[in-house]
Amino acid sequence: MSAWRFRVRRGDAFVLSCCVVGISALAMPSPARAPTFRNTAPGVSYTGSKECAPCHRQIYETYIQSPMGRSMSLATDASHLEQIREPFTTLSPLLNRAYTVFRSGSALYQSEQESHTPAASFAASEYKLEYAIGSGLHGHTYLVNRGGGLFQAPLSFYASSQRWDFSPGYEFAESGFTRPITRACLTCHTNAKLLLGSKGTEAVPSRAAANQELAVGCENCHGPGQLHVSERRQRMRVSTAIDTSIVNPAKVPARLSEDICMNCHQGKDARVLQPGRDFGRCARKLLSRQVSDVPSGDELCAFRFAALELWNG
Repeated sequence: MSAWRFRVRRGDAFVLSCCVVGISALAMPSPARAPTFRNTAPGVSYTGSKECAPCHRQIYETYIQSPMGRSMSLATDASHLEQIREPFTTLSPLLNRAYTVFRSGSALYQSEQESHTPAASFAASEYKLEYAIGSGLHGHTYLVNRGGGLFQAPLSFYASSQRWDFSPGYEFAESGFTRPITRACLTCHTNAKLLLGSKGTEAVPSRAAANQELAVGCENCHGPGQLHVSERRQRMRVSTAIDTSIVNPAKVPARLSEDICMNCHQGKDARVLQPGRDFGRCARKLLSRQVSDVPSGDELCAFRFAALELWNG
């Protein structure tokens, strides 16, 4: 009899616990709502981080010295020229290739030729280094312009060893100057929107864009700044608790704020897109609808726009 009572009591306890959990769930506050930031609308332009400096001088000066603020630069900058005082050549026995990096005047070049072929009978492939990717914390890799497209150079400079060596993966593959720099690369390592403009995913940055900003900038995470700059210059009153003229990651639920960072900081060696997806899909999705509640699934795209603003609108 006592054993039966024990089983009944256990059942009662189970039912009671389920009721408590259910009541607790009903009593939980509804998901936090994220404001609708008006600078995510179509047609809002990018301004470049320098436009942020007058009002946010200390933040700006600190940011441009950070690794993200130095993620891309011109290969003709003095810091890169100083890394080559005399030509450096390395051999790849596996590929029967000799790769050389050298300086000529105020520019850097890399060349490739068969290592056991007399120079007189083999025309080496030679390209000027146009851009450097990386802050220098771990090193720099370099990009060349081939027919209006960007391609990675075979040799990179490594900070830990203070020497030139093969770019990652080049010691195992006959890539030469044929490894393309794609949208996926530019999305996280550069100020992609300013660089690409309407030229296409692998187009060489225009001189105007290069003079403005190459590295990851404020707008990579805050979105286009033209609306915010315009309203603040006009001293327009902020009529809501949050200034919705520009995305402020501190004013959205933590999950969404972190998602902006996760676009570039949770990947490994490669990203594999699902069939029918592309790196600009999230940004385009943002333009087609408003997302005000904490989203799930595909709706997270709406808050990933900052690193994926690659449409031509």
